[in-house]
Amino acid sequence: MKSYSIFVINLSLSDILMGVYMISIGVADAAYRDRYVWEEETWRRSITCTASGILSTISSEASTFVILFITLDRTAAIVFPFSLKQFTKRSAIGTSVVIWIFSIVIAVLPVSSFKDYFKGEFYSSSGVCLALPLSDSSTPGSEYSVAVFVGLNFVIFIVIAVCQVVIYRKSRTHMTLRRMTNKQDTDIAVARALTAVVATDFFCWFPIGVLGIWTSLGGSVSGDVYAWVMVFVLPINSALNPFLYTFANTWKKRKLQMQRNSSYKGTKSETEMTNVVLEMLKTFRHKKGSKPLTEFLCNSGELRVRDAFNIIQSLSESLVYLHSQNLVHGNISAESVQISSKNDRVTDAIFSMDHHQVPRDFEQFNDMYDFGMIVKILLRKIRLP
Repeated sequence: MKSYSIFVINLSLSDILMGVYMISIGVADAAYRDRYVWEEETWRRSITCTASGILSTISSEASTFVILFITLDRTAAIVFPFSLKQFTKRSAIGTSVVIWIFSIVIAVLPVSSFKDYFKGEFYSSSGVCLALPLSDSSTPGSEYSVAVFVGLNFVIFIVIAVCQVVIYRKSRTHMTLRRMTNKQDTDIAVARALTAVVATDFFCWFPIGVLGIWTSLGGSVSGDVYAWVMVFVLPINSALNPFLYTFANTWKKRKLQMQRNSSYKGTKSETEMTNVVLEMLKTFRHKKGSKPLTEFLCNSGELRVRDAFNIIQSLSESLVYLHSQNLVHGNISAESVQISSKNDRVTDAIFSMDHHQVPRDFEQFNDMYDFGMIVKILLRKIRLP
């Protein structure tokens, strides 16, 4: 499972929490119908209302933070495709845990600490149990609400906007140079699809931020506007995100399927091609005890000149063989290079691949460019005598 998938799972969980909040408000609406005017104070100060407000805050803040790290992850993958300092599965899980802890702290702090400041009314300022800064600035905890929902979220969306601009400029540059690798192509496609997720989240929080600033400056917001923002604007991105995920995933799969179904333009017959591919898969399969180049470099630190030469020679021979069969690899990266070693010395290096990693319309010069980036990584790791 990749880091992107882990972040998307956490984003889905935050959206589910918003759904739970909406259900709780809907149930309360049905329960207090025709008698809410007499039970309003009871409902606002109930544990159910407080718990609902906490859930909505956790959901909204966790969603915002996860989108931030999804954007950072895609930016790193596109701008620094061969860097070893990218989100891994472990770092993505660790980041997700920190996000949830921080979001829970933000949500629970008003009901667990500083009681003289919050006065136990942080989530009871409205009938929908939300603490967004849309009511009178004299409401207990209004400064905290503005700091979190306006200040913090504004900073996060500035970072997201900058990353989106960087992604756009990088994708335009690669399209101009016409040397985009298959991995970068996929990363950029995912990043573009995620732009819709970021846009819906932005248009959800932008009016809330504007109204929050307006009320903090002494303005007032009518009860109808408050209720409309609470019930419609805030949950809209949580409702749309599942459809946007589905669209992005379906679009990506359709593109890959088109690549696999495109006809091969080489000179070999279908039977010859099948035999070559089967032989190639045997040649390039993972060897027992081998490890990815990224892991090998992390464990070994600096690289001996002889080991670097052996790796480059083995990989170049593999690439020459592959291209001599009118085939391409299509996914050369530090992760796809497998290193075999004995007594801390490199004995062999191959490109790992399977039948899903042979795009029919990929050019050989793309492989050469990716191989050059591998050589660049190796040269930087060489230990000089």
